Amino acid sequence: MTAYLAGLEVSASGVDLSPKTIGSTRHAGRDLRFTEGSMTAPEIRDDELGGILAWSSTHHPPAHPQWLPAVFAEFCRTLTPDGCPL
Repeated sequence: MTAYLAGLEVSASGVDLSPKTIGSTRHAGRDLRFTEGSMTAPEIRDDELGGILAWSSTHHPPAHPQWLPAVFAEFCRTLTPDGCPL
């Protein structure tokens, strides 16, 4: 999805816990911005993002469904007031 959005000339980047996953996107020759991090504590400033696409990320929270409130709180914190969570 990140590659698709970037192809539409949308400023897109990704965050993933797994360095292996990030490495596989780089190995595939894609020039995409990915950083290692967690959905519960992303290194993203307040009100920085115009949108968040958590494609299937919320189905795989860091441990258990009890982490979802923290994940959604971070989505709210990092989205601009008129941002779009998908």
